[in-house]
Amino acid sequence: MNSQNNILILHRNTSKETLDYIVSLASDKDVRITYSRYNTLSVLLENGCPMKIYIGDNEITKNNYDLIYSRTERTFLIDCLYKELTSTKFLQFAKPYRKTDKFWQYATFHEQKLPIPKSLGIFKEEINNRIDFIEKEFNYPLVVKGVTGAHGQNVYLANSRKELLAISQNNFDTIQPVIIQELVENIGDYRVIIVGFEYKTSFLRKGAKGEWKNNTSLGGEIIEEEILPKFRDIAEKACKILDYPYGYLL
Repeated sequence: MNSQNNILILHRNTSKETLDYIVSLASDKDVRITYSRYNTLSVLLENGCPMKIYIGDNEITKNNYDLIYSRTERTFLIDCLYKELTSTKFLQFAKPYRKTDKFWQYATFHEQKLPIPKSLGIFKEEINNRIDFIEKEFNYPLVVKGVTGAHGQNVYLANSRKELLAISQNNFDTIQPVIIQELVENIGDYRVIIVGFEYKTSFLRKGAKGEWKNNTSLGGEIIEEEILPKFRDIAEKACKILDYPYGYLL
């Protein structure tokens, strides 16, 4: 008999009877199947460290499974399994459109060693279960945002555990993950204009008094100021990595 194959199946809400039946069939073929709901998946990105992928509290690596199968197209976090666990066979029923997904952008930059804020992609239902892990990895205040959004919308600041749990409970949907990030202290941020993958100009945005976000839609001020050449190079490289010939980067 062949050595046992280990298979992970990610699902949304399959009945226990169906899961148990498939496990019993597989065991006769010397196959071990593990099931997990897709929303127990989380991914941690940190500069200078490998991507870390978790199912619940358990970090998974290339040696855990011979095959990973997902029937859901709902999250880029599942794609992180494919991106990172390159020696593991991976089947997916459908794949999401990624380029509007902020976590896809952070993960792509991380893979190419561009600097990013320390970031955790996690589903809102899992935040309460993983709160000790989050507080071990991050210090308050934390930025909490959705994977889509613009003009400072769907972006919040949590100064405590109570605020983090309230923000995650009262905002966001259950289909897309939430991004938790370290807060990068700043006096403003730059917008960089890229055309044909080449730097053209930039300006500084500075938040309104009492506002921690720098968005002009929230009253922020625009200040004419060019960024340093080394940051221009990073902006150009970022657009090339994302295949954005025309970029309006933060």
